[in-house]
Amino acid sequence: MDIIYILLDYSFLPVYTLTLVLSLMRFPKYFDTPLRFFPIIVCYTLITELLGFIIRTFDEYDFFFNEIYNNYNTPIYNVYNVVFCLYFFYVFRAYIESEKIKNRIEYASILFVGITLANPLLQDFLTQPQFYSYICGALLLLYCVFEYFRQNRRMVGVYFQNRDLLSWIGLGMAIFYTLYIPIKIIKHVSLITSVEQAMMARRITLSLIILMYGCYCLGLIRMFRMRYQKN
Repeated sequence: MDIIYILLDYSFLPVYTLTLVLSLMRFPKYFDTPLRFFPIIVCYTLITELLGFIIRTFDEYDFFFNEIYNNYNTPIYNVYNVVFCLYFFYVFRAYIESEKIKNRIEYASILFVGITLANPLLQDFLTQPQFYSYICGALLLLYCVFEYFRQNRRMVGVYFQNRDLLSWIGLGMAIFYTLYIPIKIIKHVSLITSVEQAMMARRITLSLIILMYGCYCLGLIRMFRMRYQKN
């Protein structure tokens, strides 16, 4: 395991922690908006990753009594993905002005929930990542980001607003999901067959996580007061 991999493997937790600290420091700028739950989501992310790390690393921290589930941290991430996606569907829907797009996001959220409930029929929820739920959520988040940027272009003449926290959040998500979805699909169809390939995929994934949360941090540092938005 080379030094770059080790640094990446231990750097994403400090990035999550920094994001949480900044989100709390800047909370007065968005406390009365749909983004008011953002620090909770970041804290939940940090706790999820810590639990995942503990379960991967220490055999004695096992949440399952059946030996077949030893060291599986998959359920933690499966639940996290659902919470993360549903929250940001709610946020982007709140900031979209078009009723037609709002309705599309609402219907898409229902579709996501349906696929999430059906996915365990195809994959064991306790031992396997819920691939179809994850891909559906990722694609729908990309759609939300696309519509938000398109609205920015229509309203203020630019897709990306440098002082808008949601623009930075959307940029981070766009970078992460656009590049990670292909990796997720390749892993699902078992095209990654060697330790070297698996390490490279994880290295890219960790780099994308750092980029995404780096965007969140920049957004929190540069943001102006978020406007109040009714749902």
